[in-house]
Amino acid sequence: MKLWVRAFLIFPILFASACSGTRRMPDFQMSQEDLKNPEKLISSACSLGRKASRVDGVVSMKVKSTESSGQFPADVAADATGKLRMEITNLIGGTEAVITVDQGNYKIEVPGKPEQTERGSGIWAGIPLRWAPNLFLGRIPCPDKIAVDGKSLQQPGIVQLKTEAGVQGDAETYIFRWNLKEPAPFPDSLTWERAGTFAQKVDFKFEEFDPETQGPKRWEARSSQGEVKVRWKNRKIK
Repeated sequence: MKLWVRAFLIFPILFASACSGTRRMPDFQMSQEDLKNPEKLISSACSLGRKASRVDGVVSMKVKSTESSGQFPADVAADATGKLRMEITNLIGGTEAVITVDQGNYKIEVPGKPEQTERGSGIWAGIPLRWAPNLFLGRIPCPDKIAVDGKSLQQPGIVQLKTEAGVQGDAETYIFRWNLKEPAPFPDSLTWERAGTFAQKVDFKFEEFDPETQGPKRWEARSSQGEVKVRWKNRKIK
């Protein structure tokens, strides 16, 4: 497979973004008391992007990993059912590869080269694929279930969540950080870490929030296996 296609394969681990707009979030108000309330911080961060059930458009992506680096455009379609499709294009608009994600399972196809088809599931480049569709919808990764007494305020604007280990996997920790410098505070970063045998850690950053969905249009993610930055060039929201 071409080197730049291999570089792209860590792309499904990340979030979505756009080049226009501002970091502030219209109509998203947080009082000083809210910033000290773990429940409010959690519910607010996890509500972002929930107004979008489907997003279609074009993104620009930059990848830096131990394998290779590059910058590539892609046509993207993501929906709230857990499905994601990315068509990687070259500079003249030709399709170089098609990547699909469905409920945490991925498939990579190269036009005219069926022998290069790849399949996998669960984790790619250290990041859970279960988040991929939601990230393109502008949703911040959140746990499905929080452990009893799993919420704790580290300081105003910073809240930690913990999940319990169980049949679904090892315990996880989420640390949400809110930017308090703007007139309207917003969550601008998240650290996710999984304990256990297959320990992983990913740091996310979010920018340029959409006034319609209140979700981030520009984001990046970093793990020990690579770094990905995503920016929406244009998109349609349903």
